[in-house]
Amino acid sequence: MPKISIIVLVYNEEEYVSTFLDSLINQTLDDIEIILIDDSSTDNSLNILLDYAKKYPNIKVYHNEKNIGQGASRNR
Repeated sequence: MPKISIIVLVYNEEEYVSTFLDSLINQTLDDIEIILIDDSSTDNSLNILLDYAKKYPNIKVYHNEKNIGQGASRNR
């Protein structure tokens, strides 16, 4: 079990999400889990998240079929 889990909600952040994820990945902490939740983005955000998940085994991606907002997405 990872020591730290980071939960990130993503909605239409195609322009910034790669920079953000690179920052998380380059942390000096060991044994972190990154949970990314796409809240039914209409841009290319989901594809970017899935690409990162393929490269890094500590990244998990969840996709909401419809936009349900921050609270409900995090609770999921």
